Amino acid sequence: MLHSRTAIRHLAEYLVFALVLFVMTKQFWSGGGLQPLSWHKALELPLVLYFYLLVRSFLPAQRFRALLAAIPVLLVYFFLDVYYLLLGRVFRLSEIQELPELIDVLPWQQSLGIAAVLGLPLLLVASRLRWPGTRRALLSVLPLVALVAVISMRPAWFLQGFTTLANPPIVWSDYRSVGLNGRISMVLYQAARRQQALQSLADYRDDAGYEAENERRLQQLRGVAASRNVHIVMLEGFLDPLRLEKLRFNMDPVHPDFRKLLLDGTGSLSRSPVYGGYTAQAEFEVLCGVPAMQEFGTIEFNLFSAARIHCLPDALQRIGYRSIATEGFKPEFFNARAALKGVGFDEIHFPREYAAADNSYLSTGDVDAEQYMFDAVLLRQNREFIRRQLGTGPLLNYVMTIYGHIPFKLDETQRPRVVEVTSGGPVNDDLLAIVNQIYYRSKAIAEHINALKKMDPDSIVIVLGDHVPPMPEGKGVYEQLGYLAGREDSSKLTLLAVFDRGRPLSLTDFHHYDVPALVYRLLLDGRYCETQSCQPRSAQTLQRQYRRLMAHAVGESEG
Repeated sequence: MLHSRTAIRHLAEYLVFALVLFVMTKQFWSGGGLQPLSWHKALELPLVLYFYLLVRSFLPAQRFRALLAAIPVLLVYFFLDVYYLLLGRVFRLSEIQELPELIDVLPWQQSLGIAAVLGLPLLLVASRLRWPGTRRALLSVLPLVALVAVISMRPAWFLQGFTTLANPPIVWSDYRSVGLNGRISMVLYQAARRQQALQSLADYRDDAGYEAENERRLQQLRGVAASRNVHIVMLEGFLDPLRLEKLRFNMDPVHPDFRKLLLDGTGSLSRSPVYGGYTAQAEFEVLCGVPAMQEFGTIEFNLFSAARIHCLPDALQRIGYRSIATEGFKPEFFNARAALKGVGFDEIHFPREYAAADNSYLSTGDVDAEQYMFDAVLLRQNREFIRRQLGTGPLLNYVMTIYGHIPFKLDETQRPRVVEVTSGGPVNDDLLAIVNQIYYRSKAIAEHINALKKMDPDSIVIVLGDHVPPMPEGKGVYEQLGYLAGREDSSKLTLLAVFDRGRPLSLTDFHHYDVPALVYRLLLDGRYCETQSCQPRSAQTLQRQYRRLMAHAVGESEG
């Protein structure tokens, strides 16, 4: 009977502890934090229980033993939510060495408050810890030692177990993955993913050719009269609907202002690594100049630790450019903040509504009806911001839009439907929304390009889609609609428009990963090819460059 009562008391203690944890996370969630703890977290709840019992095993029997044992786990959850609220991303173990930088940039009152909230309770718990005896201590610590050893030395085992016990993570959102699996579970999952990549890439981290190749490029670029700004606009889910050759429209779905800007009225094409989604893959290629080969996971950006690597923004920053990134959506979208920092951006702007702690110039405006910030709203703010920066030094101005993302919503009070399909098919509501969105979006893009040409006439302007819009029935619809007359793998080809000092360029056989070399070539007026090979790279060369870059991208963060 005594044992039964003890077991019931222990169970009640844990249930109360779990309830407190749920209430605390619910409060954080209501204030913009991570999703609350819930009963269906198959891996998280056992982990929470283990860490609770681990601390409890080192505490002597006393009145507040249950409360003291709960404090470390409560503080871990508190820290993870505060970290997300402050930085807009889920904490990863590789970011531990960035904590001094975080403390340094926060107001001292805030840093002191966080330190007190975390430090004082931990000191209280530490002062009460007692050695429970060697055998009991070993039994308590053994699962933790085994967990650390597996993640460090056999991460594939942990990931296999995670796949069995937990929900599949959402590849584009740490936030949603935490909602499915819990905070501690996802921190351990990301640590194992990173360790697996590091083991796979160990042979490439010390490749002397990586630094030597970059230094040769920098030496050549230092000869640039650093005065020409570079503007890159990546458009979410974009294409020219007239390329759907089996459809007929009542009018051109591309606004005439944009059509006039395109070379021969059509522009060029660029091959994206993806169809219909996974925008981060397209960003990776455009910014880093290598294919997104997915050798270490579905999304390369998700493995980035913010360690500085040799990509386009980094190269331009090293020759005196100010590299600025503007993203139209949330910082937790595809690990964007860490990834953009890693590729070399000095400044990263997200909408204030999604990153309240940032000193950002960007605001979404009213997105109630359409969910995503309209291109004109984003691009207008970007122009106004860039206009104020002109004359302060050369700029790399990179913009990633979000309007045109699924679900395809159209606020007809602002943007009434004007484009109709008169013949051909299949046609559904999504397709009609897409072509009408593109009409208004192409008008906004034309306004942006014309304004840049006027206020920054010597600049390089590159506009391209991240991928074509996804169709509910799948990419086979593009073949049915005659996209690009059935050209092989056409569902990965999207619009490309390049302007060099206002003059449109014609480009063929172009890939998203060719953007950096194109920028270098234009900045050097063609002299880049005198020392760098401008011929198509072999598959072996591309793979080697990809692995070298990834080996450094998932390395220790430089803070």
